[in-house]
Amino acid sequence: MINGTAAHPGLLNEIAQRGFTVVPEVVSREGVARLKTALESAIAEDLAAWQGREYNDAHMVMNLMMRGEPFIELLENPVLHSYLSPLLGETCILYAFTSSSMPAGGTNYSRRVHVDCPRVI
Repeated sequence: MINGTAAHPGLLNEIAQRGFTVVPEVVSREGVARLKTALESAIAEDLAAWQGREYNDAHMVMNLMMRGEPFIELLENPVLHSYLSPLLGETCILYAFTSSSMPAGGTNYSRRVHVDCPRVI
């Protein structure tokens, strides 16, 4: 657990019983604004880099930890860790840190039924 933040036992129980819960204020309003700005910037950079070429992953940003401080801060979020650690263990490993956005009237690879990792690891 990062920084000793403790998950609410009732919410952990709700996850155990229902398979999900809503945890309020995992990210502050300011944090959400920073994440949104960073994501919009990363999407714009990727679209510009691929301009004029086929780009099936439009509006999807891979490896977010490499795309700005707000994404690194999200990985280190103590509230998030207080809920994930009891479920996944203290030493869980993040396989992918990807954002998938779908603009109105737009499309990308995420809309199709697909297997993210079509191989045995």
